[in-house]
Amino acid sequence: MKITANKTSANTFRIAFGDTHIALDARQLKKLLAEIVGVIAPDIGVRANPLETFGALCAALKAANAVGVQKFILSAEDEDILILLKMGEGDAALIETLYANMSARARKMYEEDLSFRFTEGVPKADMRRAMDNLNQLIQKLHDDGMMDAAAPET
Repeated sequence: MKITANKTSANTFRIAFGDTHIALDARQLKKLLAEIVGVIAPDIGVRANPLETFGALCAALKAANAVGVQKFILSAEDEDILILLKMGEGDAALIETLYANMSARARKMYEEDLSFRFTEGVPKADMRRAMDNLNQLIQKLHDDGMMDAAAPET
């Protein structure tokens, strides 16, 4: 089968698989390439946008049981948790999940650090590093059975 790819405009690409043609914008094409590389060479580790991984991380934390969240907090680097808290400032459920599962001393420390750190936002490189670290940690905890879903409230 003949496979071709052409740029048809500033943000549009045409991919042909034999007689089948599809048009993709740049974002769709990047996502397709990342998925293909992930299948062919998963060890290369194509890095996702930190905001996309942040959303998945938040969902996993909010669905986890208290023991899993506590283990997550205790296992993570303080700097990474601080970045997670900063990125999640607009997500009340995430902030409550994290603060409810840490000691009063730890909560106070993070609140104080947040009051003067990252006042101009989190640098993208720091954000990416923190999300990579935290996603690896959550995957390890999940594999170890520590991130089971929270029991439904009655």
